[in-house]
Amino acid sequence: VSATPEELALGKAKFDVTCAACHGPNGAGLQGSSAPPLSNRTDYANISRVITGGQGEMPALAAMLQPQEIEAIAKYVVKTLGPQPRAPGGRPPAED
Repeated sequence: VSATPEELALGKAKFDVTCAACHGPNGAGLQGSSAPPLSNRTDYANISRVITGGQGEMPALAAMLQPQEIEAIAKYVVKTLGPQPRAPGGRPPAED
């Protein structure tokens, strides 16, 4: 999945106001919340489907989000909150 900087910025903005209350600001989930963590997710199509139509306790958001906003959120989750590239040698990047 490819994403422009503009799509990622829109995805973050919409994630922050629509998703972070349940999934946490960094997608890792919140203690006491039944919403699953979104970190390390790579399944763009499934994320987009769940945002659109809901699943389990997650409500459908298609009525309150435009299709391009749903796409932007899904891309943000996969590209920013998803697995991060490994440094050469197979080690995860060093923490700052």
